[in-house]
Amino acid sequence: MLLMVALSIATVCVAQDKTPVVDTKSGPVQGIVQEGTMAWLGIPYAKVERFMPPKPVKAWKEVRVCDHWGPQAMQLTNREMGEDEMSEQCCVLNVWTPHVPRHPAGAELKPALLKPVMVWLHGGGFDSGTSAWNPGMCLAKKDVVVVSVNHRLNILGFLDLSTCGEQYKHSGNVGLRRTIQALGQCGDARRCEGAAMGARQYQGVWRRPLQCDHLR
Repeated sequence: MLLMVALSIATVCVAQDKTPVVDTKSGPVQGIVQEGTMAWLGIPYAKVERFMPPKPVKAWKEVRVCDHWGPQAMQLTNREMGEDEMSEQCCVLNVWTPHVPRHPAGAELKPALLKPVMVWLHGGGFDSGTSAWNPGMCLAKKDVVVVSVNHRLNILGFLDLSTCGEQYKHSGNVGLRRTIQALGQCGDARRCEGAAMGARQYQGVWRRPLQCDHLR
């Protein structure tokens, strides 16, 4: 079975090449049209505190424009990057869908209008990578919703500092915990894919009772 999600329209009055405004758990977002699909890029799903488990993002009321990639995790690169390209505040996700069903704002979406969703985790050996490697337009054209995720990597995601104090008891696995946080934003996840490191993360998620309600 596949993950089913709904994006509800808050307004249909949008400029050309912009998506409708849709509601999320954290606030309204507006994306862009990419190759005939609707895309929302760089939606934050967790607040980052160094070596700490993920925290919910602060909700917003104004429409958040999600028209460009969010920052990738801190990692070695071959060029200098600004904070808008690479940052510890890297917990963002991207969504592509073939279209958004039109229905009254706040109303429950009919099951017949729901789309299957595939969640994708990038590869990179746990020390590099970004969701920007794998745009989801082509898959979205197959009539599915595609979600890709950025999350913390290397020592900022997997350095075990538990011997340094009780507050760091989860430090060795905050990267995986952020993956779980992202999947939790996607509802009842049913289909997940990943390359290399991404596939290994899904193996870890499957073993955690915390995530069993999202992955079956």
